[in-house]
Amino acid sequence: MSLNQIGVEIESRINDYIRKEKNYTGEQLNIILQEVQEQQQHLNSLAQTTRQKIQLKEMEIIGPLKERILKAVNIVAKSEGYTHVLAQNSFYFVLNSFDLTDRVIVTANKL
Repeated sequence: MSLNQIGVEIESRINDYIRKEKNYTGEQLNIILQEVQEQQQHLNSLAQTTRQKIQLKEMEIIGPLKERILKAVNIVAKSEGYTHVLAQNSFYFVLNSFDLTDRVIVTANKL
Protein backbone atom coordinates (compact mmCIF):
# COMPACT_ATOMS: atom_id res chain seq x y z
CA MET A 1 0.00 0.00 0.00
CA SER A 2 1.44 3.39 -0.98
CA LEU A 3 1.97 6.31 1.39
CA ASN A 4 -0.79 8.20 -0.36
CA GLN A 5 -3.24 5.32 0.00
CA ILE A 6 -2.43 4.95 3.70
CA GLY A 7 -2.93 8.68 4.21
CA VAL A 8 -6.32 8.55 2.46
CA GLU A 9 -7.34 5.53 4.54
CA ILE A 10 -6.34 7.27 7.78
CA GLU A 11 -8.25 10.41 6.81
CA SER A 12 -11.30 8.30 5.94
CA ARG A 13 -11.11 6.48 9.28
CA ILE A 14 -10.84 9.79 11.17
CA ASN A 15 -13.84 11.25 9.31
CA ASP A 16 -15.82 8.07 9.94
CA TYR A 17 -14.84 8.22 13.61
CA ILE A 18 -16.05 11.83 13.88
CA ARG A 19 -19.38 11.05 12.17
CA LYS A 20 -20.13 7.99 14.26
CA GLU A 21 -18.47 8.76 17.60
CA LYS A 22 -21.82 9.29 19.39
CA ASN A 23 -22.89 5.76 18.42
CA TYR A 24 -19.80 4.04 19.85
CA THR A 25 -19.13 3.01 23.41
CA GLY A 26 -16.06 4.37 25.15
CA GLU A 27 -14.26 1.07 24.62
CA GLN A 28 -15.10 1.03 20.89
CA LEU A 29 -13.87 4.63 20.56
CA ASN A 30 -10.59 3.69 22.26
CA ILE A 31 -10.10 0.72 19.92
CA ILE A 32 -10.77 2.84 16.82
CA LEU A 33 -8.52 5.61 18.10
CA GLN A 34 -5.74 3.11 18.77
CA GLU A 35 -6.08 1.64 15.27
CA VAL A 36 -5.86 5.10 13.70
CA GLN A 37 -2.82 5.96 15.82
CA GLU A 38 -1.13 2.70 14.75
CA GLN A 39 -1.83 3.52 11.10
CA GLN A 40 -0.40 7.01 11.56
CA GLN A 41 2.73 5.55 13.16
CA HIS A 42 3.05 3.11 10.26
CA LEU A 43 2.64 5.99 7.80
CA ASN A 44 5.29 8.04 9.62
CA SER A 45 7.64 5.06 9.61
CA LEU A 46 7.14 4.51 5.87
CA ALA A 47 7.66 8.21 5.19
CA GLN A 48 10.91 8.19 7.18
CA THR A 49 12.16 5.08 5.38
CA THR A 50 11.28 6.65 2.05
CA ARG A 51 13.16 9.87 2.94
CA GLN A 52 16.21 7.81 3.92
CA LYS A 53 16.09 5.88 0.64
CA ILE A 54 15.85 9.15 -1.30
CA GLN A 55 18.84 10.59 0.58
CA LEU A 56 20.90 7.47 -0.16
CA LYS A 57 19.95 7.62 -3.84
CA GLU A 58 20.84 11.32 -3.98
CA MET A 59 24.25 10.60 -2.47
CA GLU A 60 24.73 7.74 -4.93
CA ILE A 61 23.92 9.99 -7.88
CA ILE A 62 25.41 13.27 -6.70
CA GLY A 63 28.55 11.86 -5.04
CA PRO A 64 30.43 11.10 -8.28
CA LEU A 65 29.34 14.45 -9.72
CA LYS A 66 30.71 16.29 -6.68
CA GLU A 67 34.00 14.43 -7.10
CA ARG A 68 34.23 15.49 -10.76
CA ILE A 69 33.46 19.08 -9.84
CA LEU A 70 36.09 19.09 -7.09
CA LYS A 71 38.69 17.69 -9.51
CA ALA A 72 37.75 20.36 -12.06
CA VAL A 73 37.97 23.09 -9.43
CA ASN A 74 41.44 21.89 -8.48
CA ILE A 75 42.58 21.77 -12.10
CA VAL A 76 41.24 25.25 -12.92
CA ALA A 77 42.51 26.75 -9.65
CA LYS A 78 46.02 25.43 -10.27
CA SER A 79 46.05 26.53 -13.91
CA GLU A 80 44.83 30.03 -12.94
CA GLY A 81 47.19 30.34 -9.97
CA TYR A 82 44.54 30.39 -7.26
CA THR A 83 45.34 29.05 -3.81
CA HIS A 84 41.75 29.34 -2.55
CA VAL A 85 38.42 28.83 -4.29
CA LEU A 86 35.20 29.66 -2.47
CA ALA A 87 31.64 28.73 -3.33
CA GLN A 88 29.76 31.52 -5.08
CA ASN A 89 26.94 31.38 -2.53
CA SER A 90 29.46 32.37 0.17
CA PHE A 91 29.57 35.94 -1.10
CA TYR A 92 27.07 38.72 -1.57
CA PHE A 93 29.16 40.24 -4.36
CA VAL A 94 31.94 38.80 -6.49
CA LEU A 95 33.67 40.40 -9.44
CA ASN A 96 32.91 38.41 -12.56
CA SER A 97 36.59 38.33 -13.47
CA PHE A 98 37.19 36.07 -10.46
CA ASP A 99 34.27 33.75 -11.22
CA LEU A 100 35.64 30.36 -12.29
CA THR A 101 32.24 28.69 -12.71
CA ASP A 102 32.22 28.46 -16.49
CA ARG A 103 35.82 27.24 -16.63
CA VAL A 104 35.10 24.61 -13.96
CA ILE A 105 32.04 23.38 -15.86
CA VAL A 106 34.01 23.06 -19.10
CA THR A 107 36.79 21.20 -17.28
CA ALA A 108 34.35 18.92 -15.43
CA ASN A 109 32.67 17.99 -18.71
CA LYS A 110 36.05 16.90 -20.09
CA LEU A 111 36.71 14.56 -17.15
